Amino acid sequence: MHGAALLYNLQLAELRRNDELARGHRDSLTAWLDDRRANHEELRAWDLLRFWHLTMNHGHNITERTRRFVEGWVEIARGLPADLATAAPARTLVKNRERSLKGARSRFDNARALDQWSGSAGLLRLTYRWNNASRFLRDLNAGLQGAR
Repeated sequence: MHGAALLYNLQLAELRRNDELARGHRDSLTAWLDDRRANHEELRAWDLLRFWHLTMNHGHNITERTRRFVEGWVEIARGLPADLATAAPARTLVKNRERSLKGARSRFDNARALDQWSGSAGLLRLTYRWNNASRFLRDLNAGLQGAR
């Protein structure tokens, strides 16, 4: 999903006509795609149906709209387009996602919202609270070591 966030920011930088920012996002997107190529078999082997089975109805509210977006993005990523930055299906998917989430406040359609964009949004990789969990595990380990 990180690639989708990179493409989103690239499109906004282009919309704002900020060549320097667009170049940076394009370079990041190219690096992301190169990494996907290096790990292509892992991505192709990923069982998306099993993923949904493990996540649905286990305290997570995943809408049908979100599922369609994720499935569409995974399909695009598995296809490894030569240039993801210009791939129309990927650009349309990302743009439509923004519009479906934000409606009239979409940065693609609302100049004021685009003006408030900082130049990057959603670019931190998803860590699922790993920093907190790892700190707790270190503390637990230290406590167990001290109890011996």
